[in-house]
Order: sequence, then structure tokens, then C-alpha cells
Amino acid sequence: MTARFNKLFILLTVTFLLTISVSCGTETDVEKENQFSPEKYSEQQAVIQVVVDDHYLSAAQKLIRSAESTLHLSQLYMNNDPTGRKLVGELTDAAKRGVDIKVILNETKDRNQWAVRWLHQAGAKVKQGNRGRSGKIHAKLIIADRSRLMIGSTNWSGMSIRNTHETNLRIDHPTIADYYVRWIENLYENPRLDPKLESVKVPELKTVTGRQHKEVIPELISNAKERIWLGIYAFKTYFGSRNKGSTTDKLARKMVAAKKRGVDVRVILELSDYSDFMNEINAKTARYLLDNGVIVKGSPRHKTAHWKLLLVDDNVLVGSSMNWGYSGFNLHAEASILCSNTSTVETLERYYLNLWQTGKTYPYEEF
Repeated sequence: MTARFNKLFILLTVTFLLTISVSCGTETDVEKENQFSPEKYSEQQAVIQVVVDDHYLSAAQKLIRSAESTLHLSQLYMNNDPTGRKLVGELTDAAKRGVDIKVILNETKDRNQWAVRWLHQAGAKVKQGNRGRSGKIHAKLIIADRSRLMIGSTNWSGMSIRNTHETNLRIDHPTIADYYVRWIENLYENPRLDPKLESVKVPELKTVTGRQHKEVIPELISNAKERIWLGIYAFKTYFGSRNKGSTTDKLARKMVAAKKRGVDVRVILELSDYSDFMNEINAKTARYLLDNGVIVKGSPRHKTAHWKLLLVDDNVLVGSSMNWGYSGFNLHAEASILCSNTSTVETLERYYLNLWQTGKTYPYEEF
């Protein structure tokens, strides 16, 4: 009886020790499983919302308020006006509730200083990045909890949000969001260098940053079969100057070639009521396109068209604020997203057509 009891005791003891061992191993595996891995979400369908014009403010507030652990931001300007203060106030509130915040801003002498002070006092990590030469931190990004983001053209200013045509996408997708978090973190560590990250693809979305634009945009235009609809703040070409043969010169030629092969090519350029310089830049490009059969319109003058929107067949490229010029393609820190989601493309198509109908056809006296 005693011998049988001893055997039973030994068996139970071994089983108990094995259970502890397996449990410890399982706990480690669970910890590893719970570590964020964007790859496991790569086939997940993204939730996408189009955010244009003055809808940006409420969408940005909602995104910032949803953050539970982290916020990553990139911005050109945070203006010290009621709208700018409202958004920066949302960040300071998030910091007070324990959200870890990292912000990269373009370096300025005074324009962003107030926001830097506010954010530092709230405990956020904030840096003004100097790109050197004429480069700028130009991307406009908000990313919450490495899973939800807003990307587009809107600056944090009352003018940009209240009286400007802007295009943005709100995207819920961990893989896409994680890519732009890593992009911001790289830029934060060394603002002068373009982050060396390979583009990420998930169903209906592809990331585009920095010099990748020089490959993605020409390829889209070269392969266009039905339409190329461009709406942009500035399209600077350099025909006959020292920068002739630039990326933008090539793009203008590709658009003309597409028109000649039967593609519906349309261009809406900013028609400024405050910048003759901007009008001169766009007029030079408009003349070249018009001379070669491409229809060009100017935006309605009562509202600035700061958007960066390229619709090519069933794809749309929503830009961070990348104007088409030498600096945009070669110097600035830029971030865009390429999207083929049918609903998103159709929504931005309707938005474009609305501006097309109210735009003013070139040429006219001002040019």
C-alpha cells in the first residue's frame, strides 16, 4: 500500500512539475504572440474614410481622443490661431491622460515655437526637423495606437481647415499605420535623411513616401488607360531652364502622351488671390498642357485649392502636401497613400468633379 502510494505521489509530482514547465513556456509564447506584429494583419481589409475640407477638424479631434497608448504626428505648421490651439489642446489633453506622444515638425524661427512649448510642458516628445538646403518636413500625419491614421494635405491652421480645399484619408489598418509610425520615428531621429523603408502593400492600399513618388507617379501616368485627373496646389515645370528634364517636366510630357493615346486627362491648378508667384508657376505649366490639347482649369478664387489628388483609372493617390516641383520630389519629407478601394475612389471622383464644374477654364486674362 505504501509502495503504491509512493509511486502515485511520484507520478503526481512529476505531472505537477511538467504542468508548471509547460505553463511557463505557454506564458512566454503568449507574451510573444501579444507583441505587435503588423505582418499578421497584412491581409486584413482596411476601413477607409474620405476626409475633405473643413471635415478635417472633427475627424482629427476624434482620432486624437481615441488614442489609448501612443500618438505619432508629422506636420509642417501648427499655427497659433484658434484652430491650431484647439488641436494642440487635444494633444495636451491626451498627454495628461497618459498617452505617449511624439511629434516631428518642420523647423521654423517662430511659427511653431508656441506649440513646441505647449507640447513639451505637457510631456510630449517634440522636435523641429531641419532638412537642410530647401527641404522641409512636409508630411501631414496623425497615427493613434499604431493602428489608425489620417494622411493628407491639411496643415494645422485655421486657413487650411476653414477656407481651403484639402484631401485626406482616415485609415484603420495596423500594418499601414505601423509603417508610418516607423517612418516618423526614423525621421525624428535624423530629420535630414529620408527613412529607408520599403513600401508596404495590403489589400487596396500601398504606402508611398519620399523619393518613392518619383517611381510611383510616373508609372501610374504611363500605364493610364482611361483617365488621369489631377488636382494640385502647385505644378512647377522647368522647360528651358537649368532644371529642364526634371521629374515634373517628364510628368507633363507623359500626360500629353496619354492625352494623345485617348486618355481623359484633366488638370485643376490653384488660382490664387494672394500669390502672383504661385499663379506664374502654374500658368507656365498650364500653357504647355493647353498647347498640347490637355484641358486645364483654375480653382475657384474664393477658396484656396491646397489639395494633392491624383485619380488614375481605378486608383487614387492622396498626397501629404507634395506639390509637383523639384523640392517636392527631391528635398521634402513627404508621405502619401495609393488606394484602389472602389468606394474611396468614387467619393473622391465626385469631389473632383464638383471642383471641375466650378473651376475657371484656361486661358483667361490673368494669364
